[in-house]
Amino acid sequence: MSGFMAILFVSLLFAFSSGSAESAEPIILGAAVSLTGNLARSGLDQKLGYDLWKETVNAKGGILGRKVDLRIYDDRSEPMTGSKLYEKLISSDKVDLLVGPYGSGVTAAVSTAVEKHKMVMIAPGASSKEIWERGYKYVFQMITPPDTN
Repeated sequence: MSGFMAILFVSLLFAFSSGSAESAEPIILGAAVSLTGNLARSGLDQKLGYDLWKETVNAKGGILGRKVDLRIYDDRSEPMTGSKLYEKLISSDKVDLLVGPYGSGVTAAVSTAVEKHKMVMIAPGASSKEIWERGYKYVFQMITPPDTN
């Protein structure tokens, strides 16, 4: 995970976490990644990065005195599955922050659910410029589109 991404994670968690430093409730980061299917190799790497981030942050006392926890599901490399899982993360699990799936196809599908609920999502694994040309306000890109000169 790059230094910029780590700073962005921490900044967004500060901005969107609720409660005081004394709160015992963990800050929940939600994601669906491709643990199976044709994007599984990269999705597994992405999950390992999220796990490492959690371990590192918690070893340093968490954020605002609160531990962080992950809620990660397998989107099976399927856009529709990913979209349903982000609906679950937002509506049922009530996570504090979202990070995107791996791949532009799945990210394009889940970004619509994220935008509908007006919940911020960092998208570290998508580069298709079509995702970013829709004018969505709650999805933030981490990778330069491949056709940018």
